[in-house]
Amino acid sequence: MIAFWKQTICVVLSSVFAYALAGNAFGGDAPLRRPRPQLFEMRFPPTPSVNTARSRTTLTITYSGTAPTAPSSGASVMPNIQVQAVYLGPAFGAGKSNASDVTYFDGFLSYLVGSTSPYMKALAPYGVSTGTAAPGKVLTGTLPHYTRTNRAYLTDTQIQNILVANISSLITPSSNTLYVVYTEPGVAIDAGGGATSINTFLGYHNYATYTSGGVTNSFAYAVMPYPGSPNPSSSSQGFANARDELTSVTSHEIGEAATDADTMNGWLETVIETDTYKNSSGQVIAQYKYYYTGEEIGDVPLILYSWSPSCFVRLNGYLVQKMIGPDGKTMLSYTASTPMAGSIPELIAPTALYAAEQALQFLGLNQP
Repeated sequence: MIAFWKQTICVVLSSVFAYALAGNAFGGDAPLRRPRPQLFEMRFPPTPSVNTARSRTTLTITYSGTAPTAPSSGASVMPNIQVQAVYLGPAFGAGKSNASDVTYFDGFLSYLVGSTSPYMKALAPYGVSTGTAAPGKVLTGTLPHYTRTNRAYLTDTQIQNILVANISSLITPSSNTLYVVYTEPGVAIDAGGGATSINTFLGYHNYATYTSGGVTNSFAYAVMPYPGSPNPSSSSQGFANARDELTSVTSHEIGEAATDADTMNGWLETVIETDTYKNSSGQVIAQYKYYYTGEEIGDVPLILYSWSPSCFVRLNGYLVQKMIGPDGKTMLSYTASTPMAGSIPELIAPTALYAAEQALQFLGLNQP
């Protein structure tokens, strides 16, 4: 789940910026399963302005992780993942503006999951190994574009329906299959529950069930909206360019989908947040603990290491995001990798939902 991280200042008490990610219920012929999109959240820069009455109160946030819990069955793990890119929109067509992206991302996926890549091999502690990548499928049907006068979204339900409608032309879905969906520039995605590619996430993975000829089938998929208007620019999220962002987000979603395919029953861990409030004399006046259960192995490094450059490395020239190791606190290592340089400035991870309100109530203060 890649969402843009909602940041808060560590040295002063600032407003909480968080989203509750609810699912939708599906009806009708196509996807029947309630989605629980796992989002890779956006990052927002710290808020520079602080209410005068609150500026004397300082907040320190620390995070710790527990070891991920093994699935009760192997149903949520993809031991030998099979990926296929699905490119949505006319811009990916032959001779069009983003046609070269098809070649680039097909090459990236082939390397990332292939037998020579250290990325999937590093996931061995989770029962995952290397896999294969099929040539991508370009679907040039017209998509809704979000503009100032036409605020139209491509919804998660619509994406599922597109995949179901074209399933016969894709690799046959199995427990190892992941469809990797890229949308053309200008498209905003609504994942449900108020979470959109404009205000919440850089990508997500999900799981759907559909019926065909009286037979029930399921498939996993990941979705990557194209950076840039109406979505946040790559630079606003700390990436050098759109391709760096998309390979990072894709690696995150593939790592999570391989270890938690149905988004609910795979390798998950609990992250503990401790918020400590001190007065101007340095005395602790309030402390709260929050337990984030069900965190996937791609989200944990971004939380524990605050979106720092150490969360990212280059493999074969592609920028990818590290996953957390089986101890729940140390990131996996990758052979033949080079450190991330430049982008992704280190920022402070987000506070828990309602933490600020609770502390302010305790202190007898009001929100600005």
